Amino acid sequence: MKRIILIANSDYVYDINNHISNNDVIVRFNIPKNSTIQPTGNRTDYLFVANTCDLANKKFKKNSKFMKFTSALSTDTKIIFPYSDNLIKKINPDWTKKNLFTTVKKPNWNNIYYKEFIENHGFTVSILDENIYWDAINSIHNSENILSTGFLALYYFLTNPNFNDFKICLHGFSFEGWAGHNWTGEKEYITQLEKDNKICILPLNKVV
Repeated sequence: MKRIILIANSDYVYDINNHISNNDVIVRFNIPKNSTIQPTGNRTDYLFVANTCDLANKKFKKNSKFMKFTSALSTDTKIIFPYSDNLIKKINPDWTKKNLFTTVKKPNWNNIYYKEFIENHGFTVSILDENIYWDAINSIHNSENILSTGFLALYYFLTNPNFNDFKICLHGFSFEGWAGHNWTGEKEYITQLEKDNKICILPLNKVV
């Protein structure tokens, strides 16, 4: 069976090259650590990139860590923005920028610029329909926290009929990080998926 393997940016990424074939689809998030690339097949077929301004302004500029990473990617890599501008306005309408003298709230969406910037570097960029986000939020019965990029990517592949023929596998998901995510709810949902044999965890002897 064809597989989609989602690889997290955690300290729990191990050498799984023996578990990966050329037929597998490799999915990564934001700016993967160098230490996670070689042990996990080197390829990146899909890259989900959090695209609110407070995060993206650091990524989408010359000589950023993100651009250095994408310079090593194939132009076949598909880049996906999880948030439409309209969704960002609903879940996180402002971001705060501080300088020495004042604190200013700024608009937190700029997809037209970000999409154009990435496409000018030769990549294809897609923006998820916001209904995917709301359906994913409802799946863990939580409307207060923002979904993690990894969870949203999982939900996208899990519910997209174009990927019905693929087995979805996860590697390195540690359910920890930014306090704004509902790690407990996401972990419970994913653990149940694994119990129901709807996903697998790599290596196969590791447990979420």
